Amino acid sequence: MANCERKDLPDSPRVIFALTRRIRQMGDPYLAASLLVSVARKCRDAVLSDFLQARAALYLCAYGLFEDAYRAIRPYLDAPEAPLTARVFAARVAALYHQYRHNWEEALVWNRREEQFIREGEDDPEIAFRLPVVYLNRVHILLHRFRTRGLNGKGASRSQESLQELVGALRAFHACRTGYPDFYSFAWPVLAETYLHTGFPERARRLIRYVLSRKDRFPPELLSAMHFYRAVADFREGRPGSLEALRKALRLAMENGAFFRERDILYTALILLRRLPRSEGTALAQYEELFRALLKLLAEKDLYTAADHSLRVSWIAYWIGRRLTETDPALRRAIFPRSLAIAGLVHDIGKLFLPWVLLNRFRPFTDAEWKLIREHVRYGVEALQILGMPGVARVVAEHHERLDGSGYPKGLTRKELSMMGAVLAAADTFEAATSPNRHYRPPKTPEVVLREMRGQHHPRVLKALEELAGRGNLLRPVPSLPTWLETIRRGV
Repeated sequence: MANCERKDLPDSPRVIFALTRRIRQMGDPYLAASLLVSVARKCRDAVLSDFLQARAALYLCAYGLFEDAYRAIRPYLDAPEAPLTARVFAARVAALYHQYRHNWEEALVWNRREEQFIREGEDDPEIAFRLPVVYLNRVHILLHRFRTRGLNGKGASRSQESLQELVGALRAFHACRTGYPDFYSFAWPVLAETYLHTGFPERARRLIRYVLSRKDRFPPELLSAMHFYRAVADFREGRPGSLEALRKALRLAMENGAFFRERDILYTALILLRRLPRSEGTALAQYEELFRALLKLLAEKDLYTAADHSLRVSWIAYWIGRRLTETDPALRRAIFPRSLAIAGLVHDIGKLFLPWVLLNRFRPFTDAEWKLIREHVRYGVEALQILGMPGVARVVAEHHERLDGSGYPKGLTRKELSMMGAVLAAADTFEAATSPNRHYRPPKTPEVVLREMRGQHHPRVLKALEELAGRGNLLRPVPSLPTWLETIRRGV
């Protein structure tokens, strides 16, 4: 790159683009973005530097860092003097940011701005060829909006309006797809879901069967989408196998770095799982199938959590709660061991909405990555509220808070932190620090961990935890999930 200060950089920007695109496809968009930013900062060509910065922001979106990406492109959104290519990428990032926040109308505004910028540069082939992608992104935004209204059973007339817009965007994409090799990979999933939402399930099933019976001929993105819509169709018709189809869809999306597809699958999965039939009896019995489904999905995403982390946190939190209520009857109004066990099972469910490559990284996290990891608390609370579990959500919201205010997401202090939250926080910290399954740090002994927890965790909770650890209760093998759920149900 002739206009850059470092002489060891490639001579052509295309080499940099090809390299970063390959890194992103291998599952590390954050590294790709970091490389682009590094080159941009050393580049003397202002136009090329702006373009690289905007492209890097797009990669940050692929990693889930939507807030950071949006801040990076803000200077280009209303800057006529900025390079047209930078404004195109900036408009796309703005649309993705609002889509991430479920602001569908604002996302459509920026998608149309992107189309406007591209039409301004129609004479430039480097810009004009992006027009099909604009229509494709518009289809995705409209599909999200349509699905949100349709699956929640709200706004039937508005859903029909969304359907008409969706068909119009799909036709526009079809009309300008010349030279676009993966048209059917994107159009068929949209068509399958449109059939499902508009009362033609058999047409959807025929399309799904056709694609899945010819796996070798279609890309993984299309196969993932079709497994997903098969799950939706099975669930609506009460057929078995919907969860397995969801898991296949999620696995294919993760293996191919399709983070947006992952989020798409998961948010819809939550709405579907909420509709699981509830049995009579306790809340635990009613939600047992839901817990099984959620933990299986999480096991697909997070290798560490798959190694029984959530089960062990549930186990530890339950016994701490039992110990506290046995030694101090006054705490029986503030601590409910069974609810703690439930919260322990789902406390990390927000990690479903983080990139696979981030959760399973075998190196220390950067500051930006830690910031993204901490978002799992907010995602988890949102997911549990969608599932109709607001009481559990309130406890899960506090499982990373600390008495001295150093925790997150709200920095609660001793007076603000509930006893239930204090128990879950201590159980999570203790299990994480003593677990041999953490891939970025070795396990510590219970004695060392308990010393380190002083000052940050509730002293009464720590006392109970120390007593349980001293008796060896926490070192016993944790039972399987079905056995543990039965144990909680009996209150043994």
